[in-house]
Amino acid sequence: GPPRNQHKLLKYRPFIDLIEHPPILDNHRAIFGSQLQLLQFDLLRQGPHHEGPDRSWHRDFSFPGDYPLSINTILYLDEMNDEKGPTRVLPGSHRGWKQPPKEDARSKPLPAEVAINAEAGDAAFINSAIWHSGGINRGDGLRRGIYLYYGHWWLKRYEWQQAIPWQA
Repeated sequence: GPPRNQHKLLKYRPFIDLIEHPPILDNHRAIFGSQLQLLQFDLLRQGPHHEGPDRSWHRDFSFPGDYPLSINTILYLDEMNDEKGPTRVLPGSHRGWKQPPKEDARSKPLPAEVAINAEAGDAAFINSAIWHSGGINRGDGLRRGIYLYYGHWWLKRYEWQQAIPWQA
């Protein structure tokens, strides 16, 4: 189904608690210190035997350098393997100003790409400037992940025009 964003998720205590879950939050605090802010929070779900291109290369943030300004954290709810369409990253692409491929080339594999295979419950921490791509679930089961996007307090949040739910 469609993504569920923070305006739906943050109405429920387990999702509120997840924002400050020590194994997740401590890793972000190690990078951002007291300047940490939750920028976006989504639950993505892809059903079995999904159709579409295998790649969609992009950057979440274009500010290349060695030090991340924001990090996209994926908490896997299902095993992630080649059949499920793992997230793929291109190591080193966070450096420099070169942008991901355009149009037709955006959906093609890249020679040095790395697949993030994971077990349910694993987390991946991705510098938002690195080129990455979600995959397409060609398998039988679900492809689900919770995406927690953290960055410096001075970055503008996604959907900043709407207040977060009162429960949060």
